[in-house]
Amino acid sequence: MPAPCTMPAALRLPAALVAALGLLSGCSTDRPATTQPAFTASGADTTLAVTRSTAGLVLADGQGRALYALVPDGVGTAAPACSGPCAQRWPLYAADGVPAAAQGTLNALRTDVIGTVPSAAGGEQVTYAGRQLHRFVGDTAPGSTAGQGTVEFGGTWMLVSPNGDPVRPSGVRP
Repeated sequence: MPAPCTMPAALRLPAALVAALGLLSGCSTDRPATTQPAFTASGADTTLAVTRSTAGLVLADGQGRALYALVPDGVGTAAPACSGPCAQRWPLYAADGVPAAAQGTLNALRTDVIGTVPSAAGGEQVTYAGRQLHRFVGDTAPGSTAGQGTVEFGGTWMLVSPNGDPVRPSGVRP
């Protein structure tokens, strides 16, 4: 049985706080102290992540840049191919290695729907739930979603939700 505490009551709480801080100082985490997920991108992989945006939770690349899919104008039609001027404005998310979900608290990605398709420019383009993923040149920083709802090149460019559905901008019907 431990000996009773003989420290004066006025010193017990400060001593306990110092001890707790000492224990916590040895702790570390890979997650940043913000609400954004930890992104893990390197030259040898292609990372998909989930990030918060003004449109809700959306897919992003390993550097936090929003990813878009082209939703065709006509119901039941396939998304048109994006090449030439389209690919200059909406660069494809090219696979550099095997695409994978990033680690982090916001990453509710289904790994069974992450894939690639051959790109017209050579190499592979990352897909999620069958949607070809693109970046937008107007998104100048991580978290920017300036391309959301842009109508051009045969459809509407929309952010992609973690379940693979397009995030419809207000005023755009399904």
